Amino acid sequence: MRSLSQPAVMWRAAMAALLTITACYPRLALWQDRPQALGFLAALLGLVSFVMWAFVLAWLPEHARTTLLPRRFDRRLWTLATLVGLAGGGLLWGVFDPSLRPLLPQDYPATRMAWVAAMLFHLTFVQLFLAFAPLAFFARLLGDRLVAAALTVLFGLFLLLVQVNAAEVALSTWLVAGMIAVRILFGALGMYLLLRGGLLPVSWSAFLIQLRLLIGLESPG
Repeated sequence: MRSLSQPAVMWRAAMAALLTITACYPRLALWQDRPQALGFLAALLGLVSFVMWAFVLAWLPEHARTTLLPRRFDRRLWTLATLVGLAGGGLLWGVFDPSLRPLLPQDYPATRMAWVAAMLFHLTFVQLFLAFAPLAFFARLLGDRLVAAALTVLFGLFLLLVQVNAAEVALSTWLVAGMIAVRILFGALGMYLLLRGGLLPVSWSAFLIQLRLLIGLESPG
């Protein structure tokens, strides 16, 4: 816990949380049925982001033995990240999106402006919540980065099952099984990229996956 309370960690976590709030603000502003005021949601998101970024900055380099922002460009790792992103985006676009879009239209952006807002939210908060912070937490708790990576994948799978259970429409068994398989596969690949190359290759791969949602979108409006 001593490393978590270091002034340098607190300052960097505060700056990272501020950037997260700024990037997520458009998505919050487009949330039409939000139950609370926009300012309250932004403040809550900032607090949660601050805590999670503190986990990442204090524990990920030491306990997961990875560099957050490597100074050396690893061409093979970035090639793998590109292939994972393109393969994941193509698989979701060709196999899952045609079935999920009519059932869960609220999960898909309708305009390019909405896509930009959703993409920024995904890259700055969803990745932090699903991958970066859980890996740091489990690595600090257990001291084994491979076990921590496996638990992080299981955490993402648990959240997927919660989302499926909370859906207002019934999803077919085969569709859910496919979603589970994809979440495990690409979650494991994301953990490999994170442990080997830090935050940027994972974010690049996630960005490429999100690009598929641009296909067929209307201009901002």
